[in-house]
This record gives sequence, C-alpha cells and structure tokens, in this order.
Amino acid sequence: MAHDDMLHARIILVISMICFFSCQSYGQRNGPVKELNIENGLSQNSVTTITKDKYGFMWIGTMNGLNRYDGYDVTVYKNKFNDSSTITNNFISCRYSGLVALNKVTHELRSLGERSMPR
Repeated sequence: MAHDDMLHARIILVISMICFFSCQSYGQRNGPVKELNIENGLSQNSVTTITKDKYGFMWIGTMNGLNRYDGYDVTVYKNKFNDSSTITNNFISCRYSGLVALNKVTHELRSLGERSMPR
C-alpha cells in the first residue's frame, strides 16, 4: 500500500511540475518592454484607449491628445482651435464624435466632420 501511495505522490508531483513550467514558459515575453509615459513623449500618462493598425503603429488615446508610437518615437496629435488640419477633440476614447483622416506621407490630418458612432 505504501508503494502505491508513493507512486501516486510522484505522479502528482510530475503533473504539477509540468503544469507549472508550461505556464511559466508561455508567459515569457519575446523581448524588452518599453514603458511609455510623459517623460518619453506620451501626451498624458492616463491612457483611455489603445489599438494597433495594419502598418504596425500603436495608436494611444488619452484625455490630452492622440499619440502614434512607431516602436521608437511618439508623435502627438492635438486639437488647435479653428484648425481643421488637427484632431477635433483632445479627449480620445473608444467613442468619438469627430472623424479625421491622416495623410501617411505628410502626416497631416484632415477633419472629415463631426460624426457619431452607433451605440
């Protein structure tokens, strides 16, 4: 009986180790993670939304502008009063009221007017 208990304990130990190490290796990152904040270019530390586009840019919305991160630098887009070539509002969230097009060559914005997203 003691032999069966010892065998059972070893099997549980091996299964536990397999689960532990497989979870640990799955959670590893593939390189260094860079923290973005106002010290290295982000318009505000409080992020309201984030997405990645098909070109690899990370778009980070804050209450103080839209930020585009290319993996090295942050470009900040902010509203300028009565300037249609800027974003319509500095508060960027998942729901928006203005639509803006970005020229990929000149990096200029063009307002497409006020629009509402369907709820």
